Amino acid sequence: MLQTIKKQICLQKSDWLLGTGCELGMWLMGIAFMLVMQRSDPEDTYVLLGTIFAIIGSAGVATFIMLYGLGINFNTQISLGNRRTPFLISYYIAWVAGFFVYFGILLLVSQGEHAVYASIWAGTAIKEEFDLTRVLLQLGIPVCFVLPALGTFCGVLLLRYKRKAFWVLWVLWMLGVFGIPNLMDAADNAVQSTAGKLGLVLRSVAQFIFGREFPALAVVAAILLLTASWLLLRHQQVEN
Repeated sequence: MLQTIKKQICLQKSDWLLGTGCELGMWLMGIAFMLVMQRSDPEDTYVLLGTIFAIIGSAGVATFIMLYGLGINFNTQISLGNRRTPFLISYYIAWVAGFFVYFGILLLVSQGEHAVYASIWAGTAIKEEFDLTRVLLQLGIPVCFVLPALGTFCGVLLLRYKRKAFWVLWVLWMLGVFGIPNLMDAADNAVQSTAGKLGLVLRSVAQFIFGREFPALAVVAAILLLTASWLLLRHQQVEN
Protein backbone atom coordinates (compact mmCIF):
# COMPACT_ATOMS: atom_id res chain seq x y z
CA MET A 1 0.00 0.00 0.00
CA LEU A 2 2.82 2.40 0.88
CA GLN A 3 4.42 1.86 -2.52
CA THR A 4 1.07 2.49 -4.21
CA ILE A 5 0.70 5.78 -2.32
CA LYS A 6 4.24 6.84 -3.25
CA LYS A 7 3.55 6.09 -6.93
CA GLN A 8 0.30 8.04 -6.80
CA ILE A 9 2.04 11.04 -5.26
CA CYS A 10 4.74 10.91 -7.96
CA LEU A 11 2.04 10.85 -10.63
CA GLN A 12 0.34 13.88 -9.13
CA LYS A 13 3.40 16.08 -8.60
CA SER A 14 2.94 17.78 -11.97
CA ASP A 15 -0.69 18.49 -11.07
CA TRP A 16 0.47 20.05 -7.80
CA LEU A 17 2.89 22.29 -9.69
CA LEU A 18 0.10 23.40 -12.01
CA GLY A 19 -2.16 24.17 -9.05
CA THR A 20 0.62 26.00 -7.22
CA GLY A 21 1.39 28.12 -10.28
CA CYS A 22 -2.28 29.03 -10.65
CA GLU A 23 -2.48 29.75 -6.91
CA LEU A 24 0.44 32.19 -7.02
CA GLY A 25 -0.72 33.80 -10.26
CA MET A 26 -4.19 34.41 -8.85
CA TRP A 27 -2.63 35.76 -5.63
CA LEU A 28 -0.71 38.42 -7.57
CA MET A 29 -3.82 39.27 -9.56
CA GLY A 30 -5.88 39.67 -6.39
CA ILE A 31 -3.29 42.01 -4.84
CA ALA A 32 -3.29 44.10 -8.01
CA PHE A 33 -7.10 44.33 -7.91
CA MET A 34 -7.06 45.34 -4.25
CA LEU A 35 -4.51 48.11 -4.84
CA VAL A 36 -6.41 49.43 -7.87
CA MET A 37 -9.74 49.42 -6.00
CA GLN A 38 -8.21 51.14 -2.98
CA ARG A 39 -6.67 53.78 -5.22
CA SER A 40 -9.83 54.47 -7.25
CA ASP A 41 -12.26 54.25 -4.31
CA PRO A 42 -10.35 54.64 -1.02
CA GLU A 43 -11.70 52.79 2.03
CA ASP A 44 -10.48 52.56 5.61
CA THR A 45 -10.44 48.75 5.48
CA TYR A 46 -9.07 46.09 3.15
CA VAL A 47 -9.45 42.37 2.58
CA LEU A 48 -6.78 39.85 1.60
CA LEU A 49 -8.12 39.71 -1.93
CA GLY A 50 -4.95 38.08 -3.22
CA THR A 51 -5.34 35.20 -0.76
CA ILE A 52 -9.03 34.86 -1.67
CA PHE A 53 -8.09 34.72 -5.35
CA ALA A 54 -5.42 32.14 -4.52
CA ILE A 55 -8.02 29.96 -2.79
CA ILE A 56 -10.27 30.16 -5.86
CA GLY A 57 -7.38 29.40 -8.22
CA SER A 58 -6.01 26.38 -6.37
CA ALA A 59 -9.48 24.98 -5.61
CA GLY A 60 -10.56 25.41 -9.24
CA VAL A 61 -7.53 23.63 -10.68
CA ALA A 62 -7.66 20.85 -8.07
CA THR A 63 -11.38 20.28 -8.66
CA PHE A 64 -10.98 20.04 -12.43
CA ILE A 65 -8.02 17.65 -12.20
CA MET A 66 -9.67 15.47 -9.56
CA LEU A 67 -12.96 15.16 -11.45
CA TYR A 68 -11.46 14.23 -14.79
CA GLY A 69 -8.17 12.75 -13.63
CA LEU A 70 -9.73 10.01 -11.53
CA GLY A 71 -11.19 8.20 -14.55
CA ILE A 72 -7.92 8.36 -16.49
CA ASN A 73 -5.89 7.15 -13.50
CA PHE A 74 -8.39 4.42 -12.70
CA ASN A 75 -8.46 2.97 -16.22
CA THR A 76 -4.68 3.14 -16.54
CA GLN A 77 -3.73 1.73 -13.15
CA ILE A 78 -6.36 -0.99 -12.95
CA SER A 79 -5.44 -2.18 -16.45
CA LEU A 80 -1.82 -2.42 -15.23
CA GLY A 81 -2.79 -4.73 -12.38
CA ASN A 82 -3.54 -2.38 -9.49
CA ARG A 83 -6.56 -3.27 -7.34
CA ARG A 84 -9.53 -0.96 -6.85
CA THR A 85 -9.33 -0.49 -3.09
CA PRO A 86 -5.60 0.41 -2.96
CA PHE A 87 -6.14 2.70 -5.94
CA LEU A 88 -8.97 4.58 -4.23
CA ILE A 89 -7.09 4.93 -0.93
CA SER A 90 -3.86 6.05 -2.58
CA TYR A 91 -5.67 8.51 -4.86
CA TYR A 92 -7.38 10.09 -1.87
CA ILE A 93 -4.25 10.23 0.31
CA ALA A 94 -2.21 11.74 -2.52
CA TRP A 95 -4.78 14.48 -2.95
CA VAL A 96 -4.89 15.12 0.79
CA ALA A 97 -1.13 15.67 0.58
CA GLY A 98 -1.67 18.00 -2.38
CA PHE A 99 -4.27 20.03 -0.50
CA PHE A 100 -1.88 20.41 2.43
CA VAL A 101 0.69 21.79 -0.02
CA TYR A 102 -1.86 24.34 -1.26
CA PHE A 103 -2.88 25.13 2.34
CA GLY A 104 0.72 25.75 3.41
CA ILE A 105 1.22 28.09 0.46
CA LEU A 106 -2.00 29.93 1.35
CA LEU A 107 -0.73 30.59 4.87
CA LEU A 108 2.56 31.92 3.48
CA VAL A 109 0.99 34.18 0.84
CA SER A 110 -1.55 35.54 3.33
CA GLN A 111 1.32 36.72 5.51
CA GLY A 112 3.09 38.06 2.43
CA GLU A 113 0.00 40.00 1.46
CA HIS A 114 -0.21 41.48 4.94
CA ALA A 115 3.40 42.64 4.57
CA VAL A 116 2.73 44.19 1.14
CA TYR A 117 -0.21 46.23 2.38
CA ALA A 118 1.55 47.20 5.62
CA SER A 119 4.44 48.55 3.55
CA ILE A 120 2.27 50.44 1.04
CA TRP A 121 -0.19 51.87 3.57
CA ALA A 122 2.29 52.47 6.41
CA GLY A 123 1.26 55.42 8.56
CA THR A 124 -2.41 55.27 7.49
CA ALA A 125 -5.50 54.12 9.39
CA ILE A 126 -6.30 51.42 6.81
CA LYS A 127 -6.80 48.04 8.51
CA GLU A 128 -7.97 44.54 7.60
CA GLU A 129 -11.75 44.13 7.51
CA PHE A 130 -11.70 40.59 8.92
CA ASP A 131 -8.95 38.18 9.93
CA LEU A 132 -8.81 35.77 6.99
CA THR A 133 -5.67 34.05 8.28
CA ARG A 134 -7.50 33.08 11.48
CA VAL A 135 -10.31 31.58 9.40
CA LEU A 136 -7.76 29.61 7.36
CA LEU A 137 -6.17 28.24 10.53
CA GLN A 138 -9.55 27.24 11.96
CA LEU A 139 -10.97 25.54 8.86
CA GLY A 140 -7.96 24.66 6.71
CA ILE A 141 -6.95 21.28 8.13
CA PRO A 142 -10.47 19.73 8.13
CA VAL A 143 -11.04 21.09 4.62
CA CYS A 144 -7.83 19.37 3.45
CA PHE A 145 -9.44 16.04 4.39
CA VAL A 146 -13.04 16.54 3.28
CA LEU A 147 -12.55 18.27 -0.09
CA PRO A 148 -10.38 15.49 -1.57
CA ALA A 149 -13.05 13.00 -0.46
CA LEU A 150 -15.74 15.10 -2.15
CA GLY A 151 -13.66 15.49 -5.31
CA THR A 152 -12.97 11.75 -5.37
CA PHE A 153 -16.67 10.96 -5.01
CA CYS A 154 -17.64 13.35 -7.81
CA GLY A 155 -14.89 11.89 -9.99
CA VAL A 156 -16.25 8.39 -9.38
CA LEU A 157 -19.75 9.60 -10.30
CA LEU A 158 -18.43 10.99 -13.59
CA LEU A 159 -16.56 7.76 -14.29
CA ARG A 160 -19.61 5.61 -13.52
CA TYR A 161 -22.50 7.68 -14.91
CA LYS A 162 -20.68 10.01 -17.32
CA ARG A 163 -22.95 12.59 -18.98
CA LYS A 164 -25.82 12.09 -16.52
CA ALA A 165 -23.51 12.76 -13.57
CA PHE A 166 -21.98 15.75 -15.35
CA TRP A 167 -25.33 17.47 -15.79
CA VAL A 168 -26.43 16.75 -12.23
CA LEU A 169 -23.17 18.14 -10.84
CA TRP A 170 -23.38 21.14 -13.17
CA VAL A 171 -26.93 21.97 -12.01
CA LEU A 172 -25.91 21.64 -8.35
CA TRP A 173 -22.90 23.89 -8.99
CA MET A 174 -25.03 26.56 -10.68
CA LEU A 175 -27.57 26.45 -7.87
CA GLY A 176 -24.76 26.93 -5.38
CA VAL A 177 -23.05 29.75 -7.27
CA PHE A 178 -26.18 31.75 -8.04
CA GLY A 179 -28.75 30.49 -5.54
CA ILE A 180 -26.86 30.72 -2.25
CA PRO A 181 -25.78 34.40 -2.63
CA ASN A 182 -29.36 35.38 -3.52
CA LEU A 183 -30.74 33.53 -0.51
CA MET A 184 -28.16 35.17 1.77
CA ASP A 185 -29.08 38.58 0.36
CA ALA A 186 -32.78 37.87 0.88
CA ALA A 187 -32.07 36.84 4.49
CA ASP A 188 -30.73 40.37 5.09
CA ASN A 189 -33.10 42.44 2.97
CA ALA A 190 -36.34 40.44 2.65
CA VAL A 191 -36.62 38.38 5.82
CA GLN A 192 -40.36 37.71 5.50
CA SER A 193 -40.12 36.36 1.95
CA THR A 194 -39.77 32.65 1.19
CA ALA A 195 -36.23 33.24 -0.09
CA GLY A 196 -35.40 35.19 3.05
CA LYS A 197 -36.63 32.41 5.32
CA LEU A 198 -34.68 29.84 3.30
CA GLY A 199 -31.64 32.09 3.58
CA LEU A 200 -31.97 32.22 7.37
CA VAL A 201 -32.22 28.43 7.52
CA LEU A 202 -29.19 28.10 5.26
CA ARG A 203 -27.25 30.56 7.41
CA SER A 204 -28.09 28.59 10.57
CA VAL A 205 -26.99 25.35 8.93
CA ALA A 206 -23.72 26.96 7.79
CA GLN A 207 -23.06 28.34 11.28
CA PHE A 208 -23.56 24.87 12.74
CA ILE A 209 -21.40 23.10 10.14
CA PHE A 210 -18.53 25.56 10.35
CA GLY A 211 -18.65 25.91 14.12
CA ARG A 212 -16.86 23.91 16.78
CA GLU A 213 -18.18 20.65 15.35
CA PHE A 214 -16.66 21.23 11.90
CA PRO A 215 -13.55 19.00 12.34
CA ALA A 216 -15.69 16.06 13.49
CA LEU A 217 -18.27 16.66 10.76
CA ALA A 218 -15.51 16.86 8.16
CA VAL A 219 -14.11 13.48 9.25
CA VAL A 220 -17.56 11.85 9.16
CA ALA A 221 -18.30 13.39 5.75
CA ALA A 222 -14.95 12.21 4.35
CA ILE A 223 -15.57 8.64 5.58
CA LEU A 224 -19.09 8.57 4.11
CA LEU A 225 -17.94 9.97 0.77
CA LEU A 226 -15.05 7.52 0.51
CA THR A 227 -17.32 4.62 1.44
CA ALA A 228 -19.80 5.64 -1.26
CA SER A 229 -16.92 6.00 -3.74
CA TRP A 230 -15.69 2.49 -2.92
CA LEU A 231 -19.17 0.98 -3.33
CA LEU A 232 -19.50 2.59 -6.77
CA LEU A 233 -15.95 1.78 -7.84
CA ARG A 234 -15.65 -1.84 -6.78
CA HIS A 235 -17.62 -3.14 -9.80
CA GLN A 236 -16.57 -0.44 -12.25
CA GLN A 237 -15.24 -1.88 -15.50
CA VAL A 238 -12.00 -0.66 -17.04
CA GLU A 239 -12.49 1.35 -20.22
CA ASN A 240 -9.89 1.25 -22.94
